[in-house]
Amino acid sequence: MRKTILFIAALLLAAFWLGSSQARCAPWIVNTSSASNGALFLITDTKSGIASNQPNFTAISGWSSDRLVSPLGTCDMNGGGFYFILDGTTSPPLGLTATGMSSAVGSYSESGVNYPVYPSSVPGIGFIIKQRIVSPASATVPGGTAISFTPTASQQSFNSYIAGKLIKTGDIGNVNVSAIRLPVTYTLTFTGRFAGEISTASNSFSGTAVGNYTVQNVSCTVNTSSLQVTLASIAPTDLPGLNSTAKPTPFNLGLTCPSSTSVAIYMTLTDNNNPGNTGNLLSLSPGSSASGVNLQILRNSGTPTLVNFGADSSAAGNLNQLLMATGATGSQSFPFLVRYIRTGTLSGGSVNGLATFTMSYQ
Repeated sequence: MRKTILFIAALLLAAFWLGSSQARCAPWIVNTSSASNGALFLITDTKSGIASNQPNFTAISGWSSDRLVSPLGTCDMNGGGFYFILDGTTSPPLGLTATGMSSAVGSYSESGVNYPVYPSSVPGIGFIIKQRIVSPASATVPGGTAISFTPTASQQSFNSYIAGKLIKTGDIGNVNVSAIRLPVTYTLTFTGRFAGEISTASNSFSGTAVGNYTVQNVSCTVNTSSLQVTLASIAPTDLPGLNSTAKPTPFNLGLTCPSSTSVAIYMTLTDNNNPGNTGNLLSLSPGSSASGVNLQILRNSGTPTLVNFGADSSAAGNLNQLLMATGATGSQSFPFLVRYIRTGTLSGGSVNGLATFTMSYQ
């Protein structure tokens, strides 16, 4: 489903007087006509769901299209011409700064740039802003950082662009919000020189985002949360030498995933008796009386492949995490095998092992 977030700008205009009573400075004029409803910027993104284990301070939307903001500042002397000089060599150059947001709750890094993340009205959802001046050109900087450039004329105009992106900041849950409000105020400030005096004027305009955004945390129902697998008995002749294997026994782990959300399913198998084990030998449980033998688990899709164990974690990129399926919806069944392996001098008795599995939806 395609979701749209509309940022509505409220324009604040004011007149400012500079150092001399003879100097009159016209207000900054912010052109909001190039977007519908005077939108400060518009985020349009398709988001079918957010994985329940998606890390905080990662993006949950793309960047909005660049939003043009076209301010113009002029000053004159009794209508007789432009005598106010914007001079970046004798005073700080003009800056465009995003201000007025709530304090940042964290940061988000992209392409080597760190953006402060500001909270929205919806718990768990924040936003970032980037901005740049295109005439004269400037670098792209995060919202909250002044853009500086040196004016080149007594009447100086410039075009600037701003854009926004939504960021996950915490647990969101399954929500369907009718309005996400992102308070933003921009302050435009120029400093110039008139008759040897340095004076400053500034103006602000603000925007509030309203729109619809649906978040559905993705999870699947485990159909086999507890499973007992009984292996066939073996004799010493079944394991004639070190590392020989015998009697693979099949079993399946099943899930049911929402049909409305397509996800990638990952799984980590953990040795319950040795959680730090990252090898492929499953430790025997206390009470096992046999020795010289261990168990191994194999994925049984196509050619059986050994499974290495990992930590009990759903974090993306967990060591030895297995990709089980992509674009998974509905019922899923994952086939495995468990087998004996000889690891030393054999001594008869019981063989028991316990493994756990942790799902990750990404």
